[in-house]
Amino acid sequence: MKEPVIRFQDILEAVRGYMPEADTALLRKAYVFAAVSHRGQLRKSGTPYLSHPLAVTKTLTDLRMDVPTLCGGLLHDVLEDCEVPEAVLKEQIGEEVTQLVVGLTKTAKVSLQSTKRRRLESYRKTLIAMSRDIRILMIKLSDRLHNMRTLYSLSDEQRKRISEETLTIYAPLANRLGISWMRSELEDLSFENLNPELYEEIRRGVEEKVEAKAEVIRNVSDILEEKFREEDIPCEIFSRVKHYYSIHRKMIQQEIDLDQIFDLFAFRAIVAEERHCYQVLGIIHSLWAPVPGRFKDYIAKPKANKYRSLHTTVFGPSGDCVEIQIRSRAMHREAEHGVASHWIYKEQAGFDTGDESTFKWLRGVLNNLQEISDPKNFMDVMQLDLFPDQVYVLTPTGEARELPRGSTPVDFAYTIHSEVGDHCARAKVNGKLVPLKYELHNGDVVEILTSKTQTPRKDWLKFVKTADARAKVRAWIRKEEREQAQNLGKEILEKGLRKSGLRYAKLLKDGDFKKVEKAHRFKSLEDLLRAVAYGRLSVGQVIDALPKPEAEQEEGAWDKGLERLVERADKRSDTGVRVRGIPDIFVRFAKCCNPVHGEEIIGFITRGRGVTIHSRNCLKAQQGSGERWIEVNWDEGARVLQRAKIRVVSQDRPGLLAGLSKAIAAVDVNISQAKAWTTGDRQGVAQFEVMVKNLEHLTELIHSLEKVKGVLAVERLLN
Repeated sequence: MKEPVIRFQDILEAVRGYMPEADTALLRKAYVFAAVSHRGQLRKSGTPYLSHPLAVTKTLTDLRMDVPTLCGGLLHDVLEDCEVPEAVLKEQIGEEVTQLVVGLTKTAKVSLQSTKRRRLESYRKTLIAMSRDIRILMIKLSDRLHNMRTLYSLSDEQRKRISEETLTIYAPLANRLGISWMRSELEDLSFENLNPELYEEIRRGVEEKVEAKAEVIRNVSDILEEKFREEDIPCEIFSRVKHYYSIHRKMIQQEIDLDQIFDLFAFRAIVAEERHCYQVLGIIHSLWAPVPGRFKDYIAKPKANKYRSLHTTVFGPSGDCVEIQIRSRAMHREAEHGVASHWIYKEQAGFDTGDESTFKWLRGVLNNLQEISDPKNFMDVMQLDLFPDQVYVLTPTGEARELPRGSTPVDFAYTIHSEVGDHCARAKVNGKLVPLKYELHNGDVVEILTSKTQTPRKDWLKFVKTADARAKVRAWIRKEEREQAQNLGKEILEKGLRKSGLRYAKLLKDGDFKKVEKAHRFKSLEDLLRAVAYGRLSVGQVIDALPKPEAEQEEGAWDKGLERLVERADKRSDTGVRVRGIPDIFVRFAKCCNPVHGEEIIGFITRGRGVTIHSRNCLKAQQGSGERWIEVNWDEGARVLQRAKIRVVSQDRPGLLAGLSKAIAAVDVNISQAKAWTTGDRQGVAQFEVMVKNLEHLTELIHSLEKVKGVLAVERLLN
């Protein structure tokens, strides 16, 4: 892989772009010193070593750092890798730059007992030096970023080790300092090296989804740009895709797959001033309805790393959930560059610490670290403070595994191999036997004991934390259930056929079941048998579809026609729903979405409870097993009243409840239940359970209630 070539001239041009008055003489001097010191040195990739400090310094110009920091970037390796005496560097380049380089220099190898201890002391020394001058960390992060970009020349073991410490230490530090683009890139590069197959799977999946939504993205951008022009608000609209590691973390934390992540892409509206942010928010909410519970005001209440922005999610023009972030140009600079937009460097004056509150957390951590002498304790504190949602445990051979906090030995077992997870019988933590639901802690050494007779159990789903473990346990259980259903279906079918004088084995041998599969659109005999077990297909329907002698077919033609008419009549239920292919089936409506006539619906076969009718958009229904869904539709001829719940928020004034009742009666709706109460801020809340004919009738009711004087909001409750 070819590295992009960075020239010193590129750095000079970048500096002049954001610091026109800068004295670049010192920068030139540092460049010459670095070039002479690294002469003849090559990186592992075979490129001249000078390419590395140049790339590091170019990143520092992207962060708009001062000249001494850029000099530190050019010279950050000369003391250790070139054996340049500190006194010489100080004499040639000056005290300020030398102190930055000294702060970056790793601990001498001879004084430490092991590679691991050496790395831990390196973290400690760098971070404590950083407490005196934050610029040291800026150089360190830029150095790590370029090393991560060029990992391809190292061995698998080295790539994995460097990626693990980057994910553990450096990416969280970049996040704490508010440098969002750097954190995202460090996380994605680490993820790609630690789990290349999963990284590639997520990358391809995201690309496909973004491509599929390209029209939606263009449409939203065009609508927003046109609306802001009409309102005469200068505003830039950008779209961005969620980075891959954050998608991976969300899938683990929320126990979902890629198809269930609805904020893969988001829009950014960047305005001139803070006052425009709320104006733009109002315009967006006037265009599209906001998704309840998805609005965050990080301007009024910034994040710990000083991130400020408004976040809202709306139902976009095509019904998709669309996330929009609204921020001023100043807020955008802070979000992208974090520390560099808060701390000002001045020639001659040194480092301005006027915004000390920005780093109150970071300095507190560093003060605590200075009291810790044991490197292992040091790392425990770092991991808890920087990455509180993760635990790091070890295999018996010392290989690290990152897991969500609260994970168990079963989660750990599945990170080793799916076979180890499936047959995980017992576990040892730090040499002692523990229950499989034991909660792992930082630094635990975990050993899994397997047994061929052990298989995943349903109760594992109560305590496993990782999405991978949960998915594999569910897959095993589904496979087991499918096999059980096939066996049950075969048993039911054999008994039913015997009563009709038919033999299952002979029909199977003659291939007669193929016609049944074709008639009912099953892909295989196994699917047919499961349908019999679940009650989707009766033994009678199987017998009807079997090949018959011609005489029997002619004799039964009139009877069959009559039977079909009867079957159609039977399918009409008093619920107003028709279930295709399943006569006399019990139907009930799901409480999670409470669909009414006119909404798109789908049926879900519930064992022992018939078919549950969900709205097609109901998330709970979409999470169910795909093979248990069944197509259903509304019976247009039915006249059935359906239950719906409405909440009305209003001013607390006399006579309002009577007005609401009158508005309900005006649209010919009966109230089956009503509750009303007053809130502490002098608002009235009324909740009605009503009987409506269909979705149109329900909409008419909501509009009628909205017209009542004093009503502030009317919403439909789904449960």
